[in-house]
Amino acid sequence: MTTFDEYTRQVFDEALMAMRRFKEVFGRSLDHGFVAELHAARELGLTIVDGMNEPGFDAADRAGTRYQIKSRSLAATSVDVNNFDFDLLVLINMDDDYQLQGMWSITAAQAQEIFV
Repeated sequence: MTTFDEYTRQVFDEALMAMRRFKEVFGRSLDHGFVAELHAARELGLTIVDGMNEPGFDAADRAGTRYQIKSRSLAATSVDVNNFDFDLLVLINMDDDYQLQGMWSITAAQAQEIFV
């Protein structure tokens, strides 16, 4: 049960401000999938493509390699891939605090063998 005492009101207000600033900076709302994309971009030096849910890929590197980024919590056992118009698939595992716990990649050909 949540009650709005002074402390919870302050935390709520700070969270709203942080979410607003996040959207101003990144142009998208704060959600699990986008946090995963940002982890991949930071760690691999990628550029996130404009627009949400770009068909086939989420990011690219300077050489033009296209990356599809999928995320899951540590408790999840699977991910869905139904489009293979990318060069590399990156799986991001995050903990409950959205911290990066693991990152793996496979080629589109390897992904198509696994996910079809």
